[in-house]
Amino acid sequence: MKKTTLLTILSPILFLFIWQLLRWFNIINPYYIPGPSDLIHTFIFKLFSTKPDGSTLLQHTFSSLMTSLTGFLLAVGVGVPLGLFMGWKKTIDKAVRPIFDVFRQIPSPSWIPFSILWFGIGVFQRGFIVWQSAFVPAVINSYYGIRNVDEVYVNVARVFGFSENEIFRKVYVPASLPQVFTGVVTAYGISWFVLAAAEMLAATDGLAYMIWTASRLGRSDLIVLGMLLIGFIGAGLTTVIRRVERYFTKYETVR
Repeated sequence: MKKTTLLTILSPILFLFIWQLLRWFNIINPYYIPGPSDLIHTFIFKLFSTKPDGSTLLQHTFSSLMTSLTGFLLAVGVGVPLGLFMGWKKTIDKAVRPIFDVFRQIPSPSWIPFSILWFGIGVFQRGFIVWQSAFVPAVINSYYGIRNVDEVYVNVARVFGFSENEIFRKVYVPASLPQVFTGVVTAYGISWFVLAAAEMLAATDGLAYMIWTASRLGRSDLIVLGMLLIGFIGAGLTTVIRRVERYFTKYETVR
């Protein structure tokens, strides 16, 4: 086993061990900072109990995950192609940019009242907020991914008789993929941040709603548990996106 891999495994274990020691010796007050053993007990209890917020832990997690993924995937599905086409065609850029520049300046929380008015309180309302927030970085990074492609590659493709559509598909898009995926990762991170705000302000379930309810009841164990779950889910899905990025960029390079 490599030293770096061993360090990656041991450092969290050491951190948890020190954290638990501080709890055992009452150096930290469990009312404010629960120990790992407290969190394990709360995790098991909350898996089957709807107290104190009306849903089990799995229901909260499923609600947040489905809402964030739905809004995020729609944002990427619309934002990435739009950004690529804006970067490729000046006519599209000129037509869309004025509207987009105004849209991108509006803070995501400002859309929450309108989303409630349009969709009510529920999955569609929160999904719209996630979509709006993730859409902007997806467009911007895709746009600059195309604009930053070295013109040498484009000129070589023209010399070999590639059509403009072929240049777009075989030169512009593959060369812009690293920056496109940077935008996708950024969009996913922002989607969780905005979803948390939306769930705290207008929701009846979700991990952030659980955290908000727990804060009003003084339940630090539920607060920390919710925060850790958001962190683990976010880190896990970011790893998945990075693996997809490596697959496609490797594929394009080989081809």
